[in-house]
Amino acid sequence: MSESPEEEQQRLITLKHLRPINTQLAASAQQSVRDKGLEKLIKLLVTDKYWVSTPADKYLRVIWEGLFFMFWHADKSPYQRETSIKIASIMGNLTGSTDDEVSERKRAWFEASLYILNKHWHKVDNFRIDKFLALLRHMFSQALAFLKSTGYAKEDMKWFRKLL
Repeated sequence: MSESPEEEQQRLITLKHLRPINTQLAASAQQSVRDKGLEKLIKLLVTDKYWVSTPADKYLRVIWEGLFFMFWHADKSPYQRETSIKIASIMGNLTGSTDDEVSERKRAWFEASLYILNKHWHKVDNFRIDKFLALLRHMFSQALAFLKSTGYAKEDMKWFRKLL
């Protein structure tokens, strides 16, 4: 059963949703608070199946700003690995009402991640480079899994080549 336009409108993430989550992700010095922010984001995007308002790239970049700085503060290798896998797995768990919508959302999520990582890459120092490279590897793994799931569709391959 398809959702009505009103129900669809209610399932959109706005800045009202993002501000408290990003505050938890990026601004808190406490790991437990950042973890709760990540869990809220996963619940919103994956479990509750919300998506971002238009323009999607703007809102996804806001989300990724928070995720970047959350990951910046991630200490200890096991926690970094667990967190990078959680962040990357969001892409694999995004849903939509059609296959095209799912593909569009996954592409937008991946593009936003690359945009923010590129924007802040110069800030990554020698002590943090390994964990950010691990996050990139996990993100690319999800992107390649997405391409495989679409049967390496011509449109998706063109999109991926354009990104590289």
